[in-house]
Amino acid sequence: AAAGAAAAARAPACAARSAPVTPRAPFLFLGCILLMRLLPLGAAEETKWLRYMYIKYANEPVDTEPSFSSDVVKYEATMDWKMRFFSVQAQPVPPAVIENIVLCRQDADCTKEEQSIVVIDFSRSINMMPGSRVRFRFDVIRHGEVKTFTIVIRRLQGSETNLRTLIGRGLTLWPVGKSDEAGSPGFKPNVTTYQCLLDVTLEIVMLELHLQDSGQTVVASASPSMLLAKINNFTLLKTSNPGHFKAPPLRRLTLGDGFGGGDASSAAAAAEVAASAEAGGGAAANAEVGNARERRRLMNSGVVGEFQYPNRYVNFPVPLTSQREIFLKVISADGGHHLFYSLKVARSSCPPSSPLFDVGAERCVRFCNSGFFGDTEAKRCKRCQDSCFSCLVSHRCTSCPKATRELAFELDNVTGTCEPRQRSMLEEHPQKTLALLFTGVSVFIFLCGLCGFRSQDDDPEMMRRKTAPAETLKAGFSIGEQLSPQIGQPGGGGAVGSSGVGRFLGRGGTAAPAGGGARYMPVAGDDYDDA
Repeated sequence: AAAGAAAAARAPACAARSAPVTPRAPFLFLGCILLMRLLPLGAAEETKWLRYMYIKYANEPVDTEPSFSSDVVKYEATMDWKMRFFSVQAQPVPPAVIENIVLCRQDADCTKEEQSIVVIDFSRSINMMPGSRVRFRFDVIRHGEVKTFTIVIRRLQGSETNLRTLIGRGLTLWPVGKSDEAGSPGFKPNVTTYQCLLDVTLEIVMLELHLQDSGQTVVASASPSMLLAKINNFTLLKTSNPGHFKAPPLRRLTLGDGFGGGDASSAAAAAEVAASAEAGGGAAANAEVGNARERRRLMNSGVVGEFQYPNRYVNFPVPLTSQREIFLKVISADGGHHLFYSLKVARSSCPPSSPLFDVGAERCVRFCNSGFFGDTEAKRCKRCQDSCFSCLVSHRCTSCPKATRELAFELDNVTGTCEPRQRSMLEEHPQKTLALLFTGVSVFIFLCGLCGFRSQDDDPEMMRRKTAPAETLKAGFSIGEQLSPQIGQPGGGGAVGSSGVGRFLGRGGTAAPAGGGARYMPVAGDDYDDA
């Protein structure tokens, strides 16, 4: 009985397992997968408090340090001396809202002064004095949670003459001075004198300057190059930390987060979202319309969050086995102050195994390429004259370049120059010349044939032969007599039986004369007797 009860209990489970899969199962499976993919996106959207936040003066950007991120709540910004005011632009992620906006004007210390700002004036312009610091603070509230964002903004005085950064491409800057910072390589804000060793493969010193104020002016100059002494301190320098140029970041608003690559496609997408939301109607649709319009307005409003300080570049050539000093004069934004930076740059020579420097290959070589010759004094490959393919010195060619369509070059062994020569039409355009020649011959043959036909028509003998049948008909001969040629019988004169070639009088012709014999019609015009 117990065994029977256990078998009866297992029967429904086995039936459930063996039941066929309903048509709804695949749709439920796909729905679960789609839900699993959408949940992380919603969670990521929930973690964001602000879609974007940036600072600007009129339509000019003011960079924040660090760059905007939804996870960072504290920022710093430095305004140029010419920037008299600023405005903060931010948009929270719904359903979050911005509240409790506070502005602290006295040295960014809210314990000294605290000014409240209503939400409607969040993006209004705030004036600043040169050299002042303010603190801008606001709260973002969402589902009872509060997150505070703080921005400390400073305006420069206009008398700043320092550089923020000085970078030499492929160079290691070694400070020179008595300060404690002179021992380690790299740019130091308080050091104005540097020295460095330029690699032999680099022929030009390329410097990138990051200004403290975008209104600063830099005047660059360099001393004449001098031969590097055999005993010097430059060759002992090491290029342990070569500099690399820094490209300024591009920060434009996008549909998603604050800064990215806003472009025409993003603007088109915003317009499409706005159109679809307007067609849908309802409160949610109106909110989406407002967001799309705001994003589209921000993207079309000009510069928003671009790089505030454009980089400045200075380039100077340095020959092999020489040294040169570069001077940088930095003038303040107000024009009343200046500061000098100096950079001593030295460049060593190529090794004895490869004594020549190839500018195109940017390396030391033993032999120069075609079109160049080795200058042993300058220890580099120099270009030959334009008319030379190869040369030993700049003014003496050893071979000439290939002929062009218009010119051919011939080497003069006496002067060592390549003399240009104008090529003939057959050499310049062989196919066109042959085509013209063939056309001329064809036209000539055609004209000769035409003249031959014309000369036959003008021959008097041919004209008489053409008119002979008409004269024969007038003499009383019938057509049958003219169309029956026969060989005449021998005879004398024009009498009956006379010899000659004529046409036999067939049927229908006149009767033979009484003397006997056949009558013949002469074939030549001269055979006719006028008598």
